[in-house]
Amino acid sequence: MLPFAEVTGKEVLWWLDLIATVLSFVGSLWMVVCCLRAPSPKSLSLKLIAAVGIADFLYSIANLLSNFQVSGTSGSDEDDLCSLEAILRQVSYTLSIFFSTCIAVASYLSMSPIKRFNRSLFFMSTVVLGIVISYVYIYIVPGIFGHNIVISKGPFYCWFTYSTKATTPLSTRLSIIITFQGLPVLIGLIIALLSYALAIKKMKEISRGFLEAYNINVYQVLWYPGILFVTFVPTVVDTVMRVYVEERPVWINALHLLLTHSIGFNNAVVYGIQTKFYKTNYEEYDSKKGSVDVEEEASYERFENTGSGRRSTVSSFLQQAYSSSLG
Repeated sequence: MLPFAEVTGKEVLWWLDLIATVLSFVGSLWMVVCCLRAPSPKSLSLKLIAAVGIADFLYSIANLLSNFQVSGTSGSDEDDLCSLEAILRQVSYTLSIFFSTCIAVASYLSMSPIKRFNRSLFFMSTVVLGIVISYVYIYIVPGIFGHNIVISKGPFYCWFTYSTKATTPLSTRLSIIITFQGLPVLIGLIIALLSYALAIKKMKEISRGFLEAYNINVYQVLWYPGILFVTFVPTVVDTVMRVYVEERPVWINALHLLLTHSIGFNNAVVYGIQTKFYKTNYEEYDSKKGSVDVEEEASYERFENTGSGRRSTVSSFLQQAYSSSLG
């Protein structure tokens, strides 16, 4: 238990939520601005990172609305502001996970033997699919659960949740929580881990000496599913526990609010660090040109030629790492 929890209680968690939300707001806005300022044409990974940033920005807005409501300026559970917040929260929560997962898929497809990977078509398809998934979650899934699902204002935010009426079975309550919060995380993690595992396997076909010469660690892509897990799993654990235990430990609430509600900041840190890492290595290519063994460079050329019939150079690999493997 937090040492000050019994003294200040809900107020401490409220301030913790507000701090995390502000960090997320600033971080997500920074991601979007950096992507917009990048020179054209924008790479696929940059477009998807911008999409993640927009989703995180909308999630931050939903959290700011929740802080506004918790402060006592909003009335009943069913008012317009609470409904708007719940819809905005569900859409942005789902899209943040969805676009992060698409980055993982694009990372593998960009390095796979597929001859024609149409990046523009892939990006447009992800946007359309994201809109469809959001529509399904907001207008179709609630109808499946009928009167057992409501938009309710909890201690810190409004969201789709189960009805607290005694007639709502425990299994239905758990199903609602898993569907709206757990399922996106579970599917996203499985697809992201599989995609990055395949991407790592592909990158390992390059000479180890070549990777070491340019300080490229193939396992750095695992930062992304890692941040996905750390950020969203506390929310799932907290809400599932709420089905069984009305009063959860305060540290569970604290982790939920601090980690999940700071999603924009978390993604900005990880994507920002990795972008700088790849960009620095790419820009240092000219100073290292000629220092890589001919056999090591040839190993990458064989890697790039697999299934594509194209000849490439060391420079193109670093450019690919910066623009495609970034995600």
